[in-house]
Amino acid sequence: MKNFMLLFALIIGVNFQNSIAQDSSMTNSPSDAIEEEWDLVRFRFQNFNKPRIDVNYGFTSVSYDKDFVASEFHDNNAIEIKLGFDKIQKYRFTDNIYRFNYSYIGIANNQQFSTKYDETNNQELRIETWRISLGNLEGFGYDLGSNIKLGFGEGNTMVWTQNNFIDKSQNQSDNHWFDYVGDSFRFGAQTESNINLKIGDYVGLNAAYERTAVFPRHMFWYWAGSEITRGIGSGLIGWFVREVGKSTPEAVPVVNFLLKNGLNYGFYELRKKNMNWPFDTEPALMFDTFKIGVSASF
Repeated sequence: MKNFMLLFALIIGVNFQNSIAQDSSMTNSPSDAIEEEWDLVRFRFQNFNKPRIDVNYGFTSVSYDKDFVASEFHDNNAIEIKLGFDKIQKYRFTDNIYRFNYSYIGIANNQQFSTKYDETNNQELRIETWRISLGNLEGFGYDLGSNIKLGFGEGNTMVWTQNNFIDKSQNQSDNHWFDYVGDSFRFGAQTESNINLKIGDYVGLNAAYERTAVFPRHMFWYWAGSEITRGIGSGLIGWFVREVGKSTPEAVPVVNFLLKNGLNYGFYELRKKNMNWPFDTEPALMFDTFKIGVSASF
């Protein structure tokens, strides 16, 4: 329970830090800056507008640090369903830009149906995973008119993944590691770069790149320190995006998208070697997924 309360406080703290750093203002007066920041805080914590369902399909590559596991993994098919609540609000000083926030729970399955493993050859091993996620996707977008919107999002998610290693490796030390990480649901983290084309009030089309780091074991304090480090970087980018918005608000959706997702990509590259970077810990089991899908809002 103590760890749960600390986790809750950490999530609220990081979200608050991102909230006060994300939006933009056309004035430098302290009172206007405070009003702007609290406006975004209210947006983040106000009631959600619309229920939303996402169904996505994609292709996943699986990898692990070669110093620990020599085996290669077969690419997988991925299917995912998300259920959550979506809200959209116009950007404060420009009518054709909006910001959005989508909080959701999801379930995903990754597996390869068509390939059999031949133990006499050094073929890629098959792995099947089930994943439960609790996440948030947010960002800015353009109102293109005629009830069409184009959004550029950045997501961060907590995940719990069960790994089923279908095939045995010729390397016995690899098989011992498979038994270690495949016995139960494992905690992890996920980031997503998402582009959404919303057509009308109800239907959207999604394209996304997703990176998932599954931790062989969960070390709470190291993970908390790692997330705080990433949150500080995200907050600094949010401050920079706000400054961009003061002079060129039309650039905010793209600048925010590139910088936030660039930070996340680099951070997850470092997690390949140390799952709780910058702390010296075990490597993470990595899943990289390209996916497309549809969303429906009600």
